Amino acid sequence: MPGVIGSARLARVRVLTSSFARVLGICCVHRELDGDCNVYGLSRPLRPCVLAPGNAIARRTIEWINLSAGSESCGGYTSQLFFVSRMSGVITALQVQKNNKERVNVYLDGRFAFGLAALEAIKLRRGQKLADDEIAALQDRDEAHQAHEAALRYLDYRPRSVDEIRRHLKTKDVRPDVIDEVVERLSQAGLLDDRAFARYWLENRSDFRPRGERALRMELRQKGVPDDVIAEALGQGHNEDDSAYRAAVTQARKIRATDPREFRRKLEAHLARRGFSYDTAREAAARAWNDLHPENQGSFESEV
Repeated sequence: MPGVIGSARLARVRVLTSSFARVLGICCVHRELDGDCNVYGLSRPLRPCVLAPGNAIARRTIEWINLSAGSESCGGYTSQLFFVSRMSGVITALQVQKNNKERVNVYLDGRFAFGLAALEAIKLRRGQKLADDEIAALQDRDEAHQAHEAALRYLDYRPRSVDEIRRHLKTKDVRPDVIDEVVERLSQAGLLDDRAFARYWLENRSDFRPRGERALRMELRQKGVPDDVIAEALGQGHNEDDSAYRAAVTQARKIRATDPREFRRKLEAHLARRGFSYDTAREAAARAWNDLHPENQGSFESEV
């Protein structure tokens, strides 16, 4: 067998059902969860595993057969597949990737082994021998680098909360410890700050889509912002009455020809959907009516 559980590196972890294992001819690995301990044991090895940890061929193979991660019961255990292989060898080539000049393909003993960020690859040289633990360390650093780059791309569109970054990286199968590392790095660089994000969110809503405090609080909670940070941000920069009036103005112009009763009903419903209280919505509706009908300012109160 090419590698032993415990000394060989368990691949980045790609899982296949054992039925497809037989099609691909990859070794099946039993994985029994015992409290916090993972107990591994080989089951029915068909032939040596030829796909290396993190190997692009492995990823493309899984995508090609369109599998989602899965498992099936086998003798009381959960039968799953891990790509297990020893990767130690001598570097025979370092080639810049065609589609991404910032990454380099590393070849060991004449075969492609793994990809690395160019900044990491410049530390390597042809003829250098890499042991399994050195390769594992390189791949760990590369995983952290790629996760950091993914987070930065996600931040390109707009500021994000800490929880948004964590959820985004989780969808990309980034390990929890790597996510922690990325969050810490971004926080130290000032690129990730829930307080700054909450202020940004309130200012953006105030300028473009005014919302009531109730709706704003719900939106920030959905972004994973802690309640104390939300309360602090709302207390510093949110004017409920002003926001309600600005939210009412555009809609009020559309319904200005309606009678006062209908005007009030539609506008208050519009504001309620945006998180404003009944009293705040009523005052904003009256103010909008009076602005649009200065000659009939008393008609709104008298007719409704």
